[in-house]
Amino acid sequence: MINVNFLIYRIMKRIKKIECPAFIFLVFLIVLSFLSSASADSNKIKGTVFNDKNCNGIKNPGESGIAGVLITLNPTGQTDITNHKGKYEFKKLKEGIYTVIETDPEGYCSTTSNIFVVEIKKKHKDKKKSSKKDDDDADDDEKEKRNYDFGDTRKSISPPAGCCIY
Repeated sequence: MINVNFLIYRIMKRIKKIECPAFIFLVFLIVLSFLSSASADSNKIKGTVFNDKNCNGIKNPGESGIAGVLITLNPTGQTDITNHKGKYEFKKLKEGIYTVIETDPEGYCSTTSNIFVVEIKKKHKDKKKSSKKDDDDADDDEKEKRNYDFGDTRKSISPPAGCCIY
């Protein structure tokens, strides 16, 4: 992390005499915008698309990821394709509400919802567990760390016709 005081000192040192308060205010705004954009770098949404063989909507041991699945993030319109382990990730997200949409791969249908709505909130640096409100904030932070996983299973043309739910 860049030391803001050092940065301002270096700028002021280069300009021997500053008579314009507007210039000082401008420098302050530039530094402030840099710091607020740096904090957004840690926000991300990630998850896995997995082959849900037992159709329970939960990734169990032995259920591998599915590669090549299209994941779309709205309202940004960003897309990601799952890797060989079925994993996807969207990084450097700002605070807001996002919709994560999975497009079922050819030959598969869903055992979980194809849509997650995710809210990214401003993270609290001070984690005191002294009140019920603080405990609720800690729960919100834990929710932000979870993975958003999608379960799919192969379509079956013979009865029973698979276990597709969505």
